[in-house]
Amino acid sequence: MTATTSCGLVTEFMNSDNFKPIKKILPKSVSCDIGCDQDTRSAELSCTAKKVIKVTLGYNFSQNYIYMKLTVCVAGVSDFVSELEKIGPIKDLLAKNGIEGGCLFIGEGRLHPQVGMVTLKVKLSLWSMVANIFGEVDAQGVLVYDHNAGTRDQRRHKECISWLFYGASHSMGVVASLNKYTECMAPGNGVGGVYNKPMTVGAAAWIAVVAKWGVHKNTIWSTWVSFVE
Repeated sequence: MTATTSCGLVTEFMNSDNFKPIKKILPKSVSCDIGCDQDTRSAELSCTAKKVIKVTLGYNFSQNYIYMKLTVCVAGVSDFVSELEKIGPIKDLLAKNGIEGGCLFIGEGRLHPQVGMVTLKVKLSLWSMVANIFGEVDAQGVLVYDHNAGTRDQRRHKECISWLFYGASHSMGVVASLNKYTECMAPGNGVGGVYNKPMTVGAAAWIAVVAKWGVHKNTIWSTWVSFVE
């Protein structure tokens, strides 16, 4: 069964009478939409509370993972921006600035059951009392709950990815940590993960103060913080 066919079947189920009782128990301040994104081959349920906080739960058939997204929307503005996203180059530009589906992206969690891993991404932009000055947090985390799941390359990736988190804020630097990850992934060179043991939890965050003018920004100050266990 292709991803497109699977996506269509799930959407058909969500629109059927079997799914209607779930909609009825939702508060009036919560509205939900169901659909299928053919670009990403995903079927999803999106619910918006008071037309501001949007939670999306879905399944990606192409890469076989369950995901949950949190975004913040502004009535009217989000609808307008959503229309602009239909233009390819504009969609890419907005995505780089944390705009997705007409709303501001806050975070996304992914469960990869076939790989035994959970990933988390958070992106925040905080306005300060000084005009055009913002605080930004761009963080990513990984939880490995099954070291034996997945293919040989996926198991190796779960061990070697610890270098990407370790190198973010340690003296070796980001570039050196990428090189270390590449060496670790190469078979037969004897390079293991950080501390020479499989990683269970890894997290890294880029924290910065930036000046913004429209879609343009300059970094005033920034630092990396990371954790590996």
